[in-house]
Amino acid sequence: MSSRRTELMAKIVWDKDALNKVLEDATSKLQEQVNLALQSTIREVRDEMTGQPAATVYDELVRRLETRIEGLQFNEAELRTVAAAIEDGTLEE
Repeated sequence: MSSRRTELMAKIVWDKDALNKVLEDATSKLQEQVNLALQSTIREVRDEMTGQPAATVYDELVRRLETRIEGLQFNEAELRTVAAAIEDGTLEE
């Protein structure tokens, strides 16, 4: 990038409201992608592991989610509840 272009780019001042709107839209899209990945992962594990011990199911959920949604922290208690429902065969769509 030329130094003149860099100078001009550095002088651009974002309107705070416009920037917040862009960030809100990006956050919303990212949340949707995360939710879809979470739902599909839980569904896959349910379909493959119904009836297996909850601890084993939980470990597999964590492994797959960490691979698919890198860097995101998951609520352990909620995932353990999901794993228990998969073990029992009571997790519905």
